[in-house]
Amino acid sequence: MAHAPGTPVKFTVALHDNVHKGQAIAVIDQSEVTGHWQDALAVVREKESELHQRDQDFDREAALKNTHFAKRKAALSRSILEAENHANYLQNTLLIQEKHVAQGMLERQTVEKTRDDLSRSRQDLADKRHEILKLDAEVLDLELQHQHEHTQLEQNLNEARRSAGQFELELERDTEVTAPMDGLVIEFKVTPGAVVQSGQALLSIESIVRAVAGVDLCPH
Repeated sequence: MAHAPGTPVKFTVALHDNVHKGQAIAVIDQSEVTGHWQDALAVVREKESELHQRDQDFDREAALKNTHFAKRKAALSRSILEAENHANYLQNTLLIQEKHVAQGMLERQTVEKTRDDLSRSRQDLADKRHEILKLDAEVLDLELQHQHEHTQLEQNLNEARRSAGQFELELERDTEVTAPMDGLVIEFKVTPGAVVQSGQALLSIESIVRAVAGVDLCPH
């Protein structure tokens, strides 16, 4: 019997043929399932293309942004070095000025101005170091964003592949009908091109012991 609705487009045995258990004896056209399978394969190709295209886009975007980040980081690194040198200079200057104030050789006002300059220099240095950290965080964020997007697209692709695989298994299981036992084909119960329902007998087989069976035709 047919295990799924469809149209038996071809019998692979003739009337009065001897058949063996498990032998293919008919092919059932599963047009609806085939259509679903082909649609699912089209979705797989679409998801594969989407994933491939997004990875290529990211590689181009990442190359441009990384070049930009590298230039900014190099400029900030040079600026930090200059700021460190300036802060060290102000710190040494402040120490000398403190001694001169103690010796009455310099007014306190000059020392306070140097102290303010040192404070601003240190703040500028801290800001530039913070900019370096922000750049590193931007690079990491870009990579994490792509990983998340890639994972989501990959999951969508795997889901599409699973769906296509299910339809393919269904076709493999229900398209080919096999003989349930050894025997002789004595009757066709349907003609090629007729629409059959699940559970409907397609032909009858007479067993070796002459017992006639309405064939349970089990698709693989």
